[in-house]
Amino acid sequence: MENRTKKRKTSKRAPRKSAEPVAPTPTLQVPNSPEPEGSNFLLILILILGLGFVVGGPLIWLGAFKKHSYAAPTPQKLDITINGIRAISGNTGWVAHPIPFLNHNIVGGPLKIGKVTYPHGIGTHAPSTIVFNLAGQVKKFSCMAGADIGGSGGNDSIYFMVRGDGKKLYRSPKLTVQSPPVSIHLNVTGIKQLSLIENPTGDYHWCWGDWVNLQFTR
Repeated sequence: MENRTKKRKTSKRAPRKSAEPVAPTPTLQVPNSPEPEGSNFLLILILILGLGFVVGGPLIWLGAFKKHSYAAPTPQKLDITINGIRAISGNTGWVAHPIPFLNHNIVGGPLKIGKVTYPHGIGTHAPSTIVFNLAGQVKKFSCMAGADIGGSGGNDSIYFMVRGDGKKLYRSPKLTVQSPPVSIHLNVTGIKQLSLIENPTGDYHWCWGDWVNLQFTR
């Protein structure tokens, strides 16, 4: 038997071509544009102004608040009695201070009309109504009324009215913080309920009103 040597066929492969080097993509070099003159100064100025607003705003507000600082705590309920006559109801037009203030203006400061400070009276804010129960036992009522100097918010004006059992007994002219107080003297014989009313004549943002030197005579 003839021995035959089997020759393994070898496949001839084409030599692998080496990858051609890829030239790097040129990068567009954009020169840094010079910052405009004064840009750093402008940025610093903006930061300073912003900081001043954040810090100074509250300080300004506190300064205004200090101008009308509270001399007494805000009343939590109506507690007004004058010459033994009690107020049975009372309200103001200011949500933050809804109750009339005995012997203080609406924010707890002194009652001051014009240049005069009054130790006794009622501070309020338009629109406001305070009702006293006379029960037919009072013959005369007197007081003074005016715009509190602490509420000097521009050209706001108010007027005061007194009603007895719903009937108008008195109405003041238009008053501002520059106006002197008005004097009120009324015969209230037989009246059961007396209403002291303060109303605005227009916008009532700063309409602080004071009833001072109230006197009930039996």
